[in-house]
Amino acid sequence: MTGTDLPTRQELTASPAEIGLLLPGLGRVMVALAVGSAAHERIGRIAHVARRGGTLCLGEDTELDLDAVRRVVLDRGSVMRGQVYPRLEFQDGAGAVLMRVVGMEGEAPFETNLAHLLGPARFPEEVAPTPAAEAGPEVAPEDCAATALLRRLHEAGGPVRVALRTGPAWQAWEGVPPEPRLVMGYVNLIEPGFHLHLRLGSVAGFHVSEEGWEAVDGMGARFGLTLRPLDAAALEGMG
Repeated sequence: MTGTDLPTRQELTASPAEIGLLLPGLGRVMVALAVGSAAHERIGRIAHVARRGGTLCLGEDTELDLDAVRRVVLDRGSVMRGQVYPRLEFQDGAGAVLMRVVGMEGEAPFETNLAHLLGPARFPEEVAPTPAAEAGPEVAPEDCAATALLRRLHEAGGPVRVALRTGPAWQAWEGVPPEPRLVMGYVNLIEPGFHLHLRLGSVAGFHVSEEGWEAVDGMGARFGLTLRPLDAAALEGMG
């Protein structure tokens, strides 16, 4: 069968830990975390997965607290240019998505590796929206704190760790930030294996701590995005 013959959404019958251990077989995927107007996406094959206590570890750069996950849903509803981009949604008890794993190679790897875990046709309710960080007022790019800092880091040329923690999930990327791109009200870092998307104005400033530069929203609250310099050049770029 193809994506047109199968239910759009089905809940998997195995535990989140068992499903997590199958992720390396899904080919090239995008692992996405989001909170409010911030999205952190890693793209590529998952080389290895391990369970360490109550944490599911995807390589060294992504972690998910399994105690927070209540179900995993397979969604086949995303179709672009005739190709289905299936996704696994690791959800909490309220239906909020804690982590998404999106297939970049079509349906086949998902259907081959997960078919034995699909229960009867079910149609879970649409997911609850992710709690939003305070976006703040719309601002021009030149007045956006995140845009200004990302530009300085790109110009400095030093490596930085860009991490997003969303409560039960954490993901990081390390490298020299590319030149920020401004598209439709968002500032974006775009690398072959990493995307960061921030709505303009969603970052009002940064709190400096031992962890690095922690983004704060319009209410002054930290919402999980951290930029950490990894050498002197990056530190200089952060001013």
